[in-house]
Amino acid sequence: MPKRLDLLDEPTRDLVTTAMDWMDARWNEDLGLLAYASDPAHPGPVHGVRTVRHGVRDSVWYALGLFLRDRPGDAARACRALSAILDNQWNTPGRVYHGTFRRAPEEGDPPAEPVRWQHYDPNWRQFIGTILAIIIEDYAPALPPALLSRLDHAIRLAIVGEEAEGRLTERYTNISLMRAPLEVWAGTRYGEEEWRRRGEAWAETIYRNFCEFQAFDEYNSPTYYGPDLFALGFWREYAPSATLRRYAEEMEAALWRDVARFYHAGLRNICGPYARSYGMDMTRYVAIVGQAIWMAVGGALAPHPQPSPAMEHPNDLMFPPALAAVGVRVPADALPALRAFPGEHTVQRPLMGRPFVEASAWLGEECMIGAAVTDLSRPAGGQMHPATMHWRLPDGSIGWLRLVEGERVEARAAARTLTISCAGNAAFQVRAPGAGLGSARRDAWHLPGLTVRVEASAAGFAVVPRDEGLTISYRDAARLVLTV
Repeated sequence: MPKRLDLLDEPTRDLVTTAMDWMDARWNEDLGLLAYASDPAHPGPVHGVRTVRHGVRDSVWYALGLFLRDRPGDAARACRALSAILDNQWNTPGRVYHGTFRRAPEEGDPPAEPVRWQHYDPNWRQFIGTILAIIIEDYAPALPPALLSRLDHAIRLAIVGEEAEGRLTERYTNISLMRAPLEVWAGTRYGEEEWRRRGEAWAETIYRNFCEFQAFDEYNSPTYYGPDLFALGFWREYAPSATLRRYAEEMEAALWRDVARFYHAGLRNICGPYARSYGMDMTRYVAIVGQAIWMAVGGALAPHPQPSPAMEHPNDLMFPPALAAVGVRVPADALPALRAFPGEHTVQRPLMGRPFVEASAWLGEECMIGAAVTDLSRPAGGQMHPATMHWRLPDGSIGWLRLVEGERVEARAAARTLTISCAGNAAFQVRAPGAGLGSARRDAWHLPGLTVRVEASAAGFAVVPRDEGLTISYRDAARLVLTV
């Protein structure tokens, strides 16, 4: 039976309605695609495109939402979007980007020697392919026969192109979680036994890797845990394999239990450390796991910003129809921690070592600390945050800091203490509006809402003001102990 928005639970309806209202305002009828929203955290051109940019992947989530909502005219608009999306798929055998999709029609075609991520994104095969499969499963009667045929052909191209490029490993968590069930689903639908066998083998490897530490390599990621939960829901709801469905239920429950250990319902954030994160405060930037929590406990308790021009990472607000299509299943023993902070506690987790060997955290009533012993292969910075703090500012909003420079990081969290050993310089980005140059000394940082005492084995110290806070650096920092 096709899923309908009016038959879903209230938190899911509320989330999807919020997202759909926001997407409706971005619809471009001439192109049949959604216009990208500017990101205040990352201003400037996206992938080199300076003109108005329209999202191909984002529009497939909108198309699914239109079918789910099913107001007058929604199905026709969804078909219009699907046609435009398929127009932006590359059918270029022999090229590495065969079967994937333009990120935006404004991008054009890659050059003769394309650079992955710069000229094309191979992951659009899985992000778009899984949604096309859901639309085929749930809404095929609403599709014109010619469009349905194009959707089937697009999924075939995506699978063939991924196989030919040969770039994925099972440890690329969010993408491998989507690839495995998509190949099982497509292999079954199209009679491609090799695809089915390969997808099942991928699923088995993913499951065995997960079971060792009850964790994925893209560990503690507020953004990518969202696609992980979507992918596991796809295994559970659409994979034509009882084994995959069982694996998905086990991994989904274990993932939620780990989220509950690190989640602070009072501060409305997941405590670090983060193997991949686009931001630090889920009340200001759109993190997809925040949408999953919204579906579990309702928008009033969810760690998610309301739509506004100040909202950071805004284009992930287009994802909720995907989550709604598969649903979220939070184990009963994990749900209370998503609703209310259970009280001060520590977490210590051995991990597989890519990139974290161990994660630890301390969560107090008004402050929390996250830390990781890394496998020493990646420095702090970018999406990698092996040492973090969050606390409540005097105005009730969230202050935070993260290590953004440091090699060979070994960090550990204990009650009110963050200990960091690293090579080279150590630098912290601090969000604490109102903090000035005089707020931080070598041995103490007097920040709004938080005082941090510092024991530093370092050759030098510097403070630089930045928007809403400071950058605090220690030169040749062998060891730092931060106490709050």
